[in-house]
Amino acid sequence: IFYNNYYKALNYPRVIVNDTQCAHQLVGKLIRAGHQNIAGIFVYDNYQSVEKFQGMAETMRKFDVELKDHYIKWCISDEVLSPGYSRFIEKFLRGLPRCTAIVCCNYTIYRLVRQVLEKMGKHVPKDYSMVCFDYSGVDPDREGITCSVARSYEMGCELGRRLTRMIENKDCDDKNYSYVMKPVIHEGTSIREI
Repeated sequence: IFYNNYYKALNYPRVIVNDTQCAHQLVGKLIRAGHQNIAGIFVYDNYQSVEKFQGMAETMRKFDVELKDHYIKWCISDEVLSPGYSRFIEKFLRGLPRCTAIVCCNYTIYRLVRQVLEKMGKHVPKDYSMVCFDYSGVDPDREGITCSVARSYEMGCELGRRLTRMIENKDCDDKNYSYVMKPVIHEGTSIREI
């Protein structure tokens, strides 16, 4: 059984958050606030992030907002953790002078982008509005971020229940063991109306 991520081609059970629905909600908030030039930073080495990107693309298409390819930054999870990667994020953002909003596919990228913006002398939401998937920090209110909240505990409980049933049934094919959780959105102060 997979949790929080999975391989699309494998028909095994999974416990995940509906990341496409989550993207519809987060990106929809940016668009309804007037943002048209929205950047996104995603990792391409997990399917969870791909679904977040697809949800962003669907939402922008639904609201007739152009998804500009050069406004999307793809990276590998490990490289985000490397000490010098902030230079690439800064170069990416400096190359988008009309950008008013940034979508971060996870908490690690969100923290990195906040550090880069601080170094650039930019502020959220005055200079950039931001949303973040899977916030796993201590206090989203203190950070002021509009985000989906990581639901690790609930996900672990659902995983345990399903895994126990699979062991009892001596079965590993997906026969109603999968569970897709609804996203929980935290309303912060990181989106500016324009």
